[in-house]
Amino acid sequence: MYTQLMSHVSVVALILGMASNCAHAQSTAAAESDVGLEQVVVTAQRRSEGLQKSSLAIQSVSGDQLVAAGVTQAKDLTTLVPGLQIATGGTATQIFIRGVGDYSTNPQSNPGVAFNVDGIYVGRPEAVGANFYDVERIEVLKGPQGTLYGRNSSGGAINLNTRKPTLGEYSGNLSVAGSNYGMKEIEGAVNVPIAATLALRAAFDVVDRDGYLSDGTDDDKHQAVRLHLLWAPSDNVSMLTTVDYAHTGGEGPGYVPRPLLGESNPWTAAGSPAGLAQLATQLPFGPLLASPLIWQGNNFVDNTSANASTEFKYDMGWAALTILPAYRHFSDNELNFPGFNNGEDFRSKEFTTEARLSHDDERVHWVGGLYYYDETVTGHAVVQDGLVFSAQVKYASLATKSYAAFGQTSYSISNDLRLIGGVRYTKEKRSVDGSVASVFLGLGGGPEPFAGMHDYSSFTWKTGLEYDVAPENMLYFTASTGYKAGGINQEPPPNSFAPETLTAFELGSRNRFFDQRLQVNLEVFKWDYNDHQESVLTFDTTGAPNFLTVNAGSASIEGFSVDTRARITPFDTFRAYGEYNHTRYDSFSLDEAAPTFNPLSTSCPVSPVHPNGAGLPVVTENCAGFQLARTPTWTGSVGWEHRFALANGGGVNTNVSAQFAAKRWGAVDFTVNERLPSYVVSNVDLTYVPERANWSLTGFVHNISNEAVYMGGIQQSYAPPQFFSTIGPPRTFGGRFNFDF
Repeated sequence: MYTQLMSHVSVVALILGMASNCAHAQSTAAAESDVGLEQVVVTAQRRSEGLQKSSLAIQSVSGDQLVAAGVTQAKDLTTLVPGLQIATGGTATQIFIRGVGDYSTNPQSNPGVAFNVDGIYVGRPEAVGANFYDVERIEVLKGPQGTLYGRNSSGGAINLNTRKPTLGEYSGNLSVAGSNYGMKEIEGAVNVPIAATLALRAAFDVVDRDGYLSDGTDDDKHQAVRLHLLWAPSDNVSMLTTVDYAHTGGEGPGYVPRPLLGESNPWTAAGSPAGLAQLATQLPFGPLLASPLIWQGNNFVDNTSANASTEFKYDMGWAALTILPAYRHFSDNELNFPGFNNGEDFRSKEFTTEARLSHDDERVHWVGGLYYYDETVTGHAVVQDGLVFSAQVKYASLATKSYAAFGQTSYSISNDLRLIGGVRYTKEKRSVDGSVASVFLGLGGGPEPFAGMHDYSSFTWKTGLEYDVAPENMLYFTASTGYKAGGINQEPPPNSFAPETLTAFELGSRNRFFDQRLQVNLEVFKWDYNDHQESVLTFDTTGAPNFLTVNAGSASIEGFSVDTRARITPFDTFRAYGEYNHTRYDSFSLDEAAPTFNPLSTSCPVSPVHPNGAGLPVVTENCAGFQLARTPTWTGSVGWEHRFALANGGGVNTNVSAQFAAKRWGAVDFTVNERLPSYVVSNVDLTYVPERANWSLTGFVHNISNEAVYMGGIQQSYAPPQFFSTIGPPRTFGGRFNFDF
């Protein structure tokens, strides 16, 4: 990786040299300006606070940074936030933080990292997609957030905060971008003061980009619009009403075989002639899996999302009341090819309400509240493994109801020492009513009905200390817990799986030195991860092969991070972030159906054939000792921002960056093809800003060296060790024009 990184540095240095030859000397007046680092404000703990005063393991990315990096969907964050790994399973967003997440794609599974838009939980991973426009900032919280965020936040949370209306101000912006792969994007927003106490903000985003893969898949074609209406009749009362709509079309996500033999292009698609030809060589079932009678290259996605919410705030003096009801409707209709036909047609309706009271003064900060979540999913999914295996699952109703009460406080024991404490109790019920039909090599029966329900409850907590060593130097220690909800498998009668739980210990230090010019933040962490959920092809209760979720065992996660930023001159800011993460499965046991088991499908020790609890023949894989999937040992980023002043009074803002990650496992079979290579991705952005003008022009090259960044995928169960992976974008280059008014 060192040679790789140095080659990227050389390319970046050459580009910077060319830019500096075009620049003039910086002005003396600018040199005398303030050179301190900016103060970043976050709201992750349900109150506004400086990031440097927070004891959370948190990274904040501004909306301007997202635009500069060309982020239009969640997986684009992978090479922007170290320690975060995001892939897709179909259109489902699979978020992993330090090895905790979920790569299942069926609606009975749960994400391990909570994704929230303006404080509202997004229950369907497929609905995360088209929210990345008119963004104020994104907060990435690492570690369990069981107290303030509750279920499905065992690995952390991602908060997307959009820009809100401003009273008494008429303003807006329009951005037009284009790049290779036929990419065209137009994004804009307008803030309109309707009355002294009323303001509207309307924003939209339209993206049309061809696919990165050889068959046209992995494209991005979406349209989104959002309306915020703010009414603030007084300083202590406000109501924000939001409606938004998004549609995603095109061919949708694509996969690549790994490795693709005899081909030099990593972006050759699994469904291309070359990809199918390779699948056909995997005996004995390969020719039946790659049959052209089954796969005609008809990928598509047709997803829509329609949402509405109202946030009411009332400051009563002694406490502030916030009530946030929301409704989300999501329609998922797609077909993709991760080595087999994967089709989904679902409808999801979510109702959520959070009511909380909070209080802030110099001595105590507290928040407490109630939360309600109600989701119903209907629809069906179809899996077609060529002529070998097919399964169809229909859901007449898959329902989740969850209730929670929570509270958290920070109390100042002295001027320098604060005590943190928080608890949350959650009660939930999951029920399912549906049917499953599967056929293996022509053998199978008709649809088997399944129906049932299961209750779960959890108690999560947080405690810790914060100590101000100096005004700009803080030490902290926290211990916290989180959980990912349990569920019910699609088998008659349905069998449930237990929730995951995680306990995290964090020791950290936040520091600013030299009049805010240098920032050094340190963190050491240890996580204990229990009852982690995995999906495996095994026998269901009818004796048919079925993908079921089971509690596979436990794991340990430990490491450290260093986050450094320096304002070297008024024109130069340097940043570097590095994270070391040592992970291992302390126990890991999966039962796989013996008749379909292939020794090439795993690198784990395997037991002899034996009966499972239902008397069906299985083999047991023991993968204890392996590194957690999608968890590089080392991740990090470096960056430099410089302003070249021009003689005409304008300037060129230069941003060069590189992100890297070490080798990691793409899935939990631990075969050689699932060992994903390390990567270094470097980017350059040059933005011309005229003097006293309200427009700017940016040119960019991202992934300069055309690095193949594999993100994770799935092994073909009947053709191991053939692995199909999602992949990041190749080299992209283009420009963006931005106009503010």
